[in-house]
Amino acid sequence: MTLVQTLTGLAQNLALLLSLTLLHGVIRPSAARAPRFVRSSISGALFGLIAIAAMHTPFIIAPGIIADARVVPVLLAGPFGGAGAALTAASLAAGYRAWLGGTGGAAGIGTIVTAGLLGAGVAWWWRRHPPRRAAPAFVGLGAALDAIVLVWAAALPDREVAQRVLTAAALPVGLFLPFATVVLGMLLVHENRRHDERERLALTQFAIDRAAEALFWIDAEGRIVNANAAASRLSGYSRAELATKRVWDLEVDGSPERWRVTWSDARGGRRQVHERWYRRPDGSEVPLEISGDFVAHEGREWINVFARDVTDRRRVEHERAEHLAREQALRARAEEAGMLKDQFLATLSHELRTPLTSILAYARLLRDGALPAAAPAGPST
Repeated sequence: MTLVQTLTGLAQNLALLLSLTLLHGVIRPSAARAPRFVRSSISGALFGLIAIAAMHTPFIIAPGIIADARVVPVLLAGPFGGAGAALTAASLAAGYRAWLGGTGGAAGIGTIVTAGLLGAGVAWWWRRHPPRRAAPAFVGLGAALDAIVLVWAAALPDREVAQRVLTAAALPVGLFLPFATVVLGMLLVHENRRHDERERLALTQFAIDRAAEALFWIDAEGRIVNANAAASRLSGYSRAELATKRVWDLEVDGSPERWRVTWSDARGGRRQVHERWYRRPDGSEVPLEISGDFVAHEGREWINVFARDVTDRRRVEHERAEHLAREQALRARAEEAGMLKDQFLATLSHELRTPLTSILAYARLLRDGALPAAAPAGPST
């Protein structure tokens, strides 16, 4: 048995595990809405089947001695499927190993069950204390699998076979299990992150599509690279049609020069609010309040432009202005009427005061006897 043959067997076993592990990432989204118990059972069944497949692609570590990585998927079922998944995977793999039988059946079953219990414990612990760095944690788990395999190998009933297994397995298996655990573990971590990112993107897109405010993504050349449903309703164009437009194709009196000024201001961190008019396909025009934020991500740059239809606001402002003008006119008329009333009363007071003053004076003189008797009226004869 040459080193090349051993390494070839290790590579084949690992390649099979990698390809089958990808199934977990493919099937997982389909069970996302299932109850937790169902998700755990499905995940455990998948990892259990991966472990069974590993038993059918063993690698030779010494003449008459074969090994495989069945314990790796059984262990990883815990961190990525929960304690129930680890126990389910261990039950399936151990049952199949018992059905296969053979001299080392008890030791094989023991390694599988122990790996399943370790996976369940890791699932319980990591749920409360997630590791800060995944790779070193998987190296540690791989070393724990080494210890499990070697302990159960030492428990083989035939001491000579046990010694040969320990001697042969110490180096190839001792290096392979941690390596396989790290590779498969990091692959699953990556798949989980991608799944979480897809979920976040889906939720974000769901929220954006149902937002009441229109949102356009516009690049430096003025191309509309994306738009939400509200933007489509506001502009009157479908998303596919908007993707063929430049921003100045929508704006009344828009131009590339004005967009370049807007882009420069946004890129310089100067957030501005503008009022624009957009022309719809039917020729109607709608007043908008436009604001944008500059965004740069992975070498791409664009402006998130928020557009708000201010037709109702302008109508309310116009009605308010008309109401204010009417109030001012009524107030002016009331003030003018008040002034005319004051002038009338002043004139009336003046006109009445002049004869009354003379009458009061003569009455006082008559009362005091200061005037002579009045002469007979009319001419004398």
